[in-house]
Order: sequence, then C-alpha cells, then structure tokens
Amino acid sequence: MLALGEAVFTTDGESMEEVVGRELTIHQATIATAESCTGGCWPNGSRGYRKFRVLFGRRRLLQQRAQSAWVDVPAEIIESRGAVSSEVAIALADGIRRRTGATLGVGITGVAGPTGGTPEKPVGTVHVAIADAAGSKERGASYPGERDRIRWQASQTALDLVRRYFLYAAQPKQSAKG
Repeated sequence: MLALGEAVFTTDGESMEEVVGRELTIHQATIATAESCTGGCWPNGSRGYRKFRVLFGRRRLLQQRAQSAWVDVPAEIIESRGAVSSEVAIALADGIRRRTGATLGVGITGVAGPTGGTPEKPVGTVHVAIADAAGSKERGASYPGERDRIRWQASQTALDLVRRYFLYAAQPKQSAKG
C-alpha cells in the first residue's frame, strides 16, 4: 500500500463522499459547487456540503449567461477559452466560494455527452477546480464512456481534489514553541 501513497483514500471501504464528509467535519469546512456537466452528482445533505449548489443547464447560451452573471465568470473568458476550459472551471470555483461564503468552491465544466463534443473538446472533456481564499487548483481530464459514467468520474475527481486539499493545504500550522 505504501507504493500507492495518497491515491488510497480508505482502507475501511468508505466511499469518497464519506471520506470528504469526514474531512469537512473535522476541519469545520463547507463546500459550495457550481457545475455544468455533472448534473448535481454530489451528495445531498451530507456533512459540510452547502445546501446551495448551482447547476447550469445544457442550453449553451443560457448556461454561459448564467455563469457570467451569477458566479462572476467573466464573459471574456467564455468567449476566448470556451465554456469548457480550465479558466472557466477556476472562475466557477472562485465565484461560487465568494458568492456563498463557503470554505471551498468547486467548479466543474465539461462535455458529458452524448452530444456537444467537438474535435478540440470531445465528449468526455472535463475541467474541475477547487478554490479557497488563498487560490485555486484545477485538473483537466478526458474520460471515456457514456454520459452517466463521465458525470460520475467528474464528480469523483472533484471529491478527490477536495480530499487532497485536506491532506496538504488544510493541515494545521505547527506552533513555534521555544
């Protein structure tokens, strides 16, 4: 197991949702999400998850306007990089965090299919970001499979980013004692 290191999230059979929920409770942290391709594949009512989530619809123009207006994604980013991009995922995460006051914001944007893909951004292209008050981290991926499988993989990637955040960034500071 040592060779797998941080890739192992449990040895007790817990789900990723349970592991992240525990970390949220331990750190008294909250999450708010802004997602456009996962359709809310997040646990409802779990510890630490804000009841507040923004789900952007599948209609492209409506989705882009909502992202721009509600969570402060600059329209210029959507126009220059596209709605499915690392920049939009980061802006979604940061915007939802600031808008709701959550400890962490999570932004997910992608092409879950079955339609909507392009040669540059085929079905399965996903960008996930998390943001806290100090900044953001983003992960891009290309997932195989059908719509439900892509959505599930994107949500698990987001949860894993949160889990890893608590492994590293949220560690308590050591006090300097003489």
